[in-house]
Amino acid sequence: MTNKVLSISIAAYNVENYIKETLMSLVVKKNLDKLEILIIDDGSTDGTAKAAQKFVEKYPRSFFYFYKPNAGHGSTINFAFTKATGKYFKVLDGDDRLLTDSLDNFIDFLCTVDCDLVLSEQIIIDVSKNIRTYPKIKGLEPLKIQSTQNLSAVSGCLLPNITVRTDNYRVKKFTVSERCFYDDLEWNYNCISSAKNLVYWNRELYVYIVGRLGQSVSLTSRQKNYKMLQNITTKLSSKFSNESNSMNLFQKECIKDMIADALYGTYVIYLSFTDTRNYEAELGNFVDNIDVNIKKYCRDKYILFSAYCFSKRWYKMLALYYRWKKGIKNEKN
Repeated sequence: MTNKVLSISIAAYNVENYIKETLMSLVVKKNLDKLEILIIDDGSTDGTAKAAQKFVEKYPRSFFYFYKPNAGHGSTINFAFTKATGKYFKVLDGDDRLLTDSLDNFIDFLCTVDCDLVLSEQIIIDVSKNIRTYPKIKGLEPLKIQSTQNLSAVSGCLLPNITVRTDNYRVKKFTVSERCFYDDLEWNYNCISSAKNLVYWNRELYVYIVGRLGQSVSLTSRQKNYKMLQNITTKLSSKFSNESNSMNLFQKECIKDMIADALYGTYVIYLSFTDTRNYEAELGNFVDNIDVNIKKYCRDKYILFSAYCFSKRWYKMLALYYRWKKGIKNEKN
């Protein structure tokens, strides 16, 4: 059996309408035998299993299907790591996809490098607005293995960008939270904090789909599940406070940037609520418990958060401004 170069973990929960396109994007022409595609069915109740099994039957050396009781996106990553045999490991959501030709070339590239972290580019497609954006990683020289010790801040280290050396992640005995959204933040934290070197493959690979009804990135879903983001942000902030002294500058800056974005993301959910009286004290307590360095980073990056830190009494006024700016109707939640 050919040694696997890349294991791809696919979180699949009730994605029968999308999983075929996702899996088809992984059927590369040259390097299929070097791929290990782990389809982790997280307790689906629709036709996800049937769609996945067709690929397992057609490509039995590359596609593998596993069913488990529902425990959330993070549980699929934790489970996949118990099965992965590839040198590198990547996470793919069951309703996203990879660019097939790019994946073939990416595997070729992985065969030539030996490092802890591989960063690539993504395309974001908003299907509700028919808009494509191409966010770029900044601060890295392409195709060159670099020690993280010699790097400073790099923007764009997110789940779609990250491929990690499997053994490096596994030896740390990392896990991510289960039964919650936003576990990708823990995944990012684990991958970045453990990387001693990295390489930047400066091509688009991951196609991230947003704008679908019910996604965790929609405002309705974010308001409903804001406590999950708040808890993850608080957890990672506490972890950063305890571990930052052992991190190099690259790790510190990347993780501060990521947690600051999560802090701001939680903050603007609070601004989106119309009944601000019910959330004013809760927001204050949440912000007070965040690492001081992360709060400073967030203040410097986001003027709307800086205004709140200047005077928490401005919360109601800032919330009114934010809802007006975003066109959010003043209705009771």
